[in-house]
Amino acid sequence: MMMVLRLRLGGDAKLIGIGPNSEPLPPLPNREVCTGADIAHETVSANFHDTGRWALCDYWRMGEELSRLTRGEWYLDDDELREQRRDCWRQLDIFNAASADDDNARSKALARLLGKVGRGTVIVPRFQCSYGYNTRLGDDVFVNANAFFMDDAVISIGNHSRIGPGAQLMTALHPVDDHHRRREGWERAHAITIEDNVWLGAAVTVGAGVTIGRNSVIGAGSVVLHDIPDHVVAAGSPARVIRNTPTEP
Repeated sequence: MMMVLRLRLGGDAKLIGIGPNSEPLPPLPNREVCTGADIAHETVSANFHDTGRWALCDYWRMGEELSRLTRGEWYLDDDELREQRRDCWRQLDIFNAASADDDNARSKALARLLGKVGRGTVIVPRFQCSYGYNTRLGDDVFVNANAFFMDDAVISIGNHSRIGPGAQLMTALHPVDDHHRRREGWERAHAITIEDNVWLGAAVTVGAGVTIGRNSVIGAGSVVLHDIPDHVVAAGSPARVIRNTPTEP
């Protein structure tokens, strides 16, 4: 049975994932992957490989639809997923409503909301996402205003990347040829990876399952539906490589 753990650090609830027999899971609603745990009654003591810290957790069984979503399978929306999105929106309300000078409130909201926020990373309001815990930002990332991260699956953005205003990162997919299943609401999600030092121009849309290689630049207004290699400039709808840039070791 797949389970979800809510890790408590500094009074804030954060999510990690753990599978049967304390085995680490592939990416799912989490903060860091758990390396081991001893489940006893309603608490779990978990050791984390990155920090060596121990923390007290509570746990619950993951519902079937969330489990399907996590595995990248077709799923239907349900109450558990709707409540997770509502939790996300509550933190977004705090982040987006904070006064211009209240950097502390915005930082706390992002720490509670996102799966990872690297050092020196800045997000300019207004920002929207679907779940929050699936968004992982490296160091010195800059996300400009009015970005929307549909993080039904993991969205990973590497160090020093710059995301232009109005960018949309869209992990969700719906049936194309099966009209009946689309009418019923079936969907699935594939991860998006933006590698180090990528620049997405204003109003770029990135589709599900896409990887954009390091040091690449995507022109404003482009729609990226396929992987983009390292060290190129790409633009258009759908985006295509226009030219190479100098290769960095």
